[in-house]
Amino acid sequence: MAWGWNIIISISDLLEKHIAAITAVIAVAAVVQWRESRKASERQLRAYLSVVIGQGGHIQDRPNGVRFEGSPIIRNSGQTPAYKVRLWHRAEVLPNNVIPNFDFTIVETNETSEATIGPQETRHMRVVVPGLIADVDVHGAQYGVGPCLWIWGLIKYEDAFGYARFTKFCQRLYWLHGGTVEGEYSKRYSGSD
Repeated sequence: MAWGWNIIISISDLLEKHIAAITAVIAVAAVVQWRESRKASERQLRAYLSVVIGQGGHIQDRPNGVRFEGSPIIRNSGQTPAYKVRLWHRAEVLPNNVIPNFDFTIVETNETSEATIGPQETRHMRVVVPGLIADVDVHGAQYGVGPCLWIWGLIKYEDAFGYARFTKFCQRLYWLHGGTVEGEYSKRYSGSD
């Protein structure tokens, strides 16, 4: 009879070990599933900043000291705010032949402020060319048939989960007859994480 109890005890020990192993596997699977679910939720809920071509801007008017200006719009298409939003941008009227080799890099300076952009909110930028261009180039730049107005920049921000994010943008702008601003997005200096 003693050997029977030994077999029962051995089977019981074996079952306990198997149950413990299965419980450990289930616990690990639950942790992995929880992490994946959290990552998916963060991707779905986080702030996503993009820059779209705005409808405002100015055409150079030398007698009045007005320089070319674009008014792109920063849009948060995410479901949570973008915090500590910082922006660096530039505008230049550039000849088409320099674009393939032009360096659109932005130098980050400390001369910027921070803002918060809520979910589904927008912010309008004013990006002004640093100087006046030759009068002979104004008509072409206005209608996009000669040197064109290029606007590019870098946005850095923090999402609601504490992760640092960025958006780079690059756009070529021109005006249609009637004053509507149109443009094209360039892959040259565009991207985000």
